[in-house]
Amino acid sequence: MSRPTTPIIWHLCRNVDCAITALYDWQTLVGSLIALGAAIWAGRLVLKQIRQSEVQETTRRQQRFIAARSTLPLTLSAMANYAADMAHRLKTFKLAVEREHLQGLLLEPVPPPSDAITALERMIEATDNPNVTKMLRKMLSEVQLLQSRSAELGRVNFGERVGISHNVDVYILQCATIYAQASALFDFARFANDDVGETVTWAGAYNALNVMGIRDLEFPALYELCRNVQANGNGPESP
Repeated sequence: MSRPTTPIIWHLCRNVDCAITALYDWQTLVGSLIALGAAIWAGRLVLKQIRQSEVQETTRRQQRFIAARSTLPLTLSAMANYAADMAHRLKTFKLAVEREHLQGLLLEPVPPPSDAITALERMIEATDNPNVTKMLRKMLSEVQLLQSRSAELGRVNFGERVGISHNVDVYILQCATIYAQASALFDFARFANDDVGETVTWAGAYNALNVMGIRDLEFPALYELCRNVQANGNGPESP
C-alpha cells in the first residue's frame, strides 16, 4: 500500500516576507539552479575559448605552411645543386681511379646543405600532404645514405678497394635520384600544382643524369646498372 503524499499548494507571494519564506523553503533547489546556470555559462565560455584556440592554431599552421612552401623552391634548388656537385665529384673520382689508376685516391664528399635540411624539416612539419611528406622523407633518407656510403671512400684503406667502380655508380645514381626528387617537387613548391607523385620515375633519373653531364658513352657501366635495376621492376630510389 503506497504512502499518501501531501499535495503541494502553490500560491502567489504578495509581500516581501512571503518571498523570503519561499526562498528559505526552496533554498536547496534555488542554489542548485544557480549552480547549474553558472556551470552552463562557464562551459560556454570554455567552449568558446577552445574554438578560438583551434582557429588560431589552424591559422598559425596555415601561415607556417605558406611560409615553408614559399621558400621551398630555394630549398629544392640547394638540394639539386648539392646532388649535382656530389655527382661531379664522384664522376671525377671514378675517372681518376679507372683511367689514371689512382687506387689510393681519397674522396672528399660534398657536405649536404644544413640550412636546406632544416627547411625541409619545417616543410614536413607544416604540410598535411602525404605524398609531399613521403617524397621529402625519402630525399632526406637518400642524402643520409649517400653521405654514409661516400664517406667510406674518404677513409684511408690499406687494403685493395674491391668493386669501387660499381659502388661509385650506385652513389652517382643516388645523386641523380636526389636531383629527380627535388625536380618532382618544384611545381608544388611554386604553387603551380598541389599533386605530387609518391616516387620518382626512371625518366626523371635519366634526365637528372643528363643535366649533370653524365652520358651513356662515358659511363656505360652506370647506365647498364640503371637498365638492370629497371628491368627487375625497381625504381631509381634506394630500397
